[in-house]
Amino acid sequence: MLSFLLGVVIVVLGLVIGGVVLLTGRRAIWISLAIVGLVATGNLLAVIVAGLNSGLDLIRQSEWLLVAIAVGVGALGWYIGQTRRNLATALIGIVAGVDMALWLREIIQYISSGAGPTGEGTAVLLNLPAILIGGLLGWWFVRAFRDEALILLTVIMGVEIIYLALGLSSSRAFTAVILLSLALAGVVVQYADYLRGVKAQTPLDPISQELEAGTP
Repeated sequence: MLSFLLGVVIVVLGLVIGGVVLLTGRRAIWISLAIVGLVATGNLLAVIVAGLNSGLDLIRQSEWLLVAIAVGVGALGWYIGQTRRNLATALIGIVAGVDMALWLREIIQYISSGAGPTGEGTAVLLNLPAILIGGLLGWWFVRAFRDEALILLTVIMGVEIIYLALGLSSSRAFTAVILLSLALAGVVVQYADYLRGVKAQTPLDPISQELEAGTP
C-alpha cells in the first residue's frame, strides 16, 4: 500500500513539475533552473552513481542521500535564478544540455542493445563525453539564441519529466504522439507569451499611439 501511494505521489509530482517547466519555463526562470537542476542532477546521479535510469528511480529505490543532493542543487538553482538571471540562463543551457545528452545516449544504447550488454567501465567512458559535449552545446545554444533557446530547452525538459513520471514505453508509437503533442503545446504557449512581452516593450510610433488613444 505504501509503495502504491509513493508511486501515485511520484506521478502527480512529476506531472505538476513537468507541466510548470513545459508551459512557463522561459518566464519563470528561477523555477525552471530549480527544477532543471533538481531533475538533471537526479538523472546524473542515477546514471553515474546508482546505475539507474532516471532521478525518479532514486526515489523508488530509496536512495535518499542522492535525492537530498539533487534537492540541494535545485534549491541553489532557485537562489541563482532569483539573483543572477544571466548566470541562470547559462546554467539552464549547460544543465539541460547535459541531461539531454545523457537521455540521447540512453536511447542510442537501447536501440543498439542487440550488440550485447555494455560494461560498467565502457558506460562511464561513454557518459563523460556525452556530459562534456552536451554541456558545451547547451551553453552555446542559450548564448546564441537566448529566449528561443530557453523556450525549446524548457519544453524538452518538461516533456522529459512528464515522460519519466508516466513511465511511458519508448517503443510505442502512441508515446511519440503524446510527447510531440506536449512539445507543440509547450512551444505555442511559451512563444505566445514571449511575443506578448516583446509587444508590450516595443514603443508605438506616433500614428499607432493616436489610434490607441482614439484620437481622430
